[in-house]
Amino acid sequence: MQEQLPYPGPASSILLDSVARGDLNSALGPDPDLLSISRSLPLSRLSWWKASSLGSPWKSVAEKVPQELQPYEGDDGEPLPWPEWDISKNIESRTVHFSAVKISKLFQDSLLESGIPIGSTHHTVILAHVWRLITYARQVALRRTKLEGPSLSNNDEVPENIHMHLALGLRGRLPNTFSNTLGSPILNSTITTTASSMLSSPLSATASLIQSTIAQFTPDKLGALLHDMAYDICPWRIWHAFLGAKRLLVTSWVRSGAWGVDFTGEGTGDVSQSLRAVLPLMPSCEGLCVIMESLGSRKKEKSGKWWSDGVDVICHLDEETWKELLTSKGEKLGN
Repeated sequence: MQEQLPYPGPASSILLDSVARGDLNSALGPDPDLLSISRSLPLSRLSWWKASSLGSPWKSVAEKVPQELQPYEGDDGEPLPWPEWDISKNIESRTVHFSAVKISKLFQDSLLESGIPIGSTHHTVILAHVWRLITYARQVALRRTKLEGPSLSNNDEVPENIHMHLALGLRGRLPNTFSNTLGSPILNSTITTTASSMLSSPLSATASLIQSTIAQFTPDKLGALLHDMAYDICPWRIWHAFLGAKRLLVTSWVRSGAWGVDFTGEGTGDVSQSLRAVLPLMPSCEGLCVIMESLGSRKKEKSGKWWSDGVDVICHLDEETWKELLTSKGEKLGN
């Protein structure tokens, strides 16, 4: 008799504790060595409780330290950068399609520039290409806005650091941990550079930066991160990502099987007979992006490349940035 599989459920705290490193119940608090490893990971720690975080355009109880914890002076997070995010902007959502030919050319061109270190992929090259184009367009839009204003100084041209918050799945990074759970166990990494550095360097440099950041999230380091979070007095006060003119928050649906969902129950495997579109429904907030395989012909190449039908990148950006992307840089954007 075939053994019945356990019913899948959400990930529990017990499950997370099982992969966390160190003693989670020490009277001495977190292990300093594990804490050091956790804090070395490229993650933003933006705290709602930081006094300088006040100024949210939305009323939220998250800003208030619970009465039971007051006075609380142990917040080591950074303030939420609300001045970077102008929610009054008109945000437009558009889908940019990259054909397999375009993707292959981007990858080959980046190899010829200065050489991509082993481990960089077509995925990171696409992300790097999109990030660079958006950064360039944002810079042009910023200069145009300031030129139309009262004055323009040399120090106003380029913002300081810019960030890509890239969502990383934990199923593959913590093997056998989430194999029987529902939901989407992810965390948001932070890749940081400056606009001037990015735009003066080859595409391969940005792709390498993205890939090297991703590579830091090993099972051992994630175990240290879970140890850190287990001792946090209120982990949900911390945001690992933000939005606005200096940031992108990128989610990848690549290899998620979105196009393989069988709503008819026929199990034919011919997706073209059932699904006509897969759309990520997200709030239209500045800087949100999703990357996923295109529907295409669904006739996969013998090589089985995930991008053989092309790739769609859905971005939510302000209208001035889109205007620049679709004009002077439009010929490089997609297709």
